[in-house]
Amino acid sequence: MPKTPLSFYLHIIAVAVIVFVVGSYMSSRTPDRAEGSPSIISGDSSATPRNDNRESVYDRVMRTGVIRCGYISYPPYLIKDANTGAMSGLSYEYMVALAREMGVKVEWAEEVGWGNFYEGLDTNRYDMFCVPVWQSGQRASIALLSRTVYFNSLYAFARADDNRFDSGFEAVNHETVSVTAVDSDITMAIANQKFPNARKLAVPQNADGAAMITNVATRKADILLDNYDNVIRYNQNAQVKLKAIADGKPVRLFGNVYALKKGELQFKAALDASIETINTDGTASAILSKYKQNFIPIAAGYDTDWK
Repeated sequence: MPKTPLSFYLHIIAVAVIVFVVGSYMSSRTPDRAEGSPSIISGDSSATPRNDNRESVYDRVMRTGVIRCGYISYPPYLIKDANTGAMSGLSYEYMVALAREMGVKVEWAEEVGWGNFYEGLDTNRYDMFCVPVWQSGQRASIALLSRTVYFNSLYAFARADDNRFDSGFEAVNHETVSVTAVDSDITMAIANQKFPNARKLAVPQNADGAAMITNVATRKADILLDNYDNVIRYNQNAQVKLKAIADGKPVRLFGNVYALKKGELQFKAALDASIETINTDGTASAILSKYKQNFIPIAAGYDTDWK
């Protein structure tokens, strides 16, 4: 113990100095957590590293000058020549027009199916699904959807000699009737919604467009849900003809949209602006005029008679 009051106070000061020096040294050995760096506290969501440097779809398309397309061969939307690989059809013409408006080119990168097209978007194998899909809440939950490109209708067809459904759709909604549709597809969802009491015969997602027609033609099913183009093309050479029921009234009208990877809002904005442009300048109407049977253009968003 210090022997005098003065020595006591000097002793206290010396201890304080030592504590300060040691504390400063230890502090300098431990780097401060930088602002925005991950917390070490359990449960802090910022502890998960983020890859904020990933190139967006828009940036990649603008950098390379190419839109990589996922697609499905499905006349008259998209027709792929088996010998040359050349593309044609409504969706081909639309994509060429949109790419030209955006100042880029189109690469038809991967052929997929209606039921799994979103997988390639999620894994960045292609930038968009370039055959428009029917707009629905179900589709919006798995992909980012563009603005409406055009409209078309879904019809119910039966064999031409089957008159049970001439009176209307109500006759389909019976347990003795079988409706064929694509498994886990929007056509099946509509069949379940519109005709809940009818039996359902599913075709695989990767089946071609003739599978449902074959089911009805061979009496495995009574009704199929499809567009007019497929049935018209089938009827040209078929012995068993099909017809639209309910006096040709559509089961449902759909907006057709492009599917993009979820979260790619800048790419959607660029695509939407290009869709608006080709609708306004007449390009879209000129393309659709070649496919009148089943497609309805977007109405003009302006009045040509204004003064």
